Amino acid sequence: MSHQQPRTYGWVLDEQEGFSQGPHVILEAFRLQRSRFIETVSGFGPAEWQADSRCTDWSVHEVLRHVRDVAAIHVERLGGRHAVFTARGAFHPATTPATRLAASSGESPADTLRDLISLVKEEDHLLTEEVERNPSETMPGPLRRTLHWSVFSLHFFRDAWIHDTPRQVARGTGRRIVGYRVEMVAPVLGISC
Repeated sequence: MSHQQPRTYGWVLDEQEGFSQGPHVILEAFRLQRSRFIETVSGFGPAEWQADSRCTDWSVHEVLRHVRDVAAIHVERLGGRHAVFTARGAFHPATTPATRLAASSGESPADTLRDLISLVKEEDHLLTEEVERNPSETMPGPLRRTLHWSVFSLHFFRDAWIHDTPRQVARGTGRRIVGYRVEMVAPVLGISC
């Protein structure tokens, strides 16, 4: 039986120190992902918004609302504010997203997209401030552990990226909500291309 050596990337992601290549990599990954996602969904029409997504039981519009909700949490935490989700109780991945979606039911895709665009602008501003002014800052993370801010932000990037992959294509529309170079963020996500 042969023993394979673990694959190394030449970088380290440390909970307290952050990403060894510098936090600017995470800022650039967010910029690429957010701009491509917004550009793609901005061209959707009514049929595409109501189409089933690859997320079980969610339409494309519901995926957009989820992405907006998670961006709101990220902005609140980066801005030092208490996240609305935690004000309503602990975040639970199996129930909290559905609860938030129920709270925004009836919202139009145009309103959701407008909110997301506004949040992304604020997110970019706050991430830029972190990179320039607070490159070593830590913050309370999930499970009461203290994390480097870039590691904490990477959790939010991962959620955005998951909802922006070919698996989240609006079924039947032929549109793909992806197109940026995955190779840039692959090491950050621990995947190989």
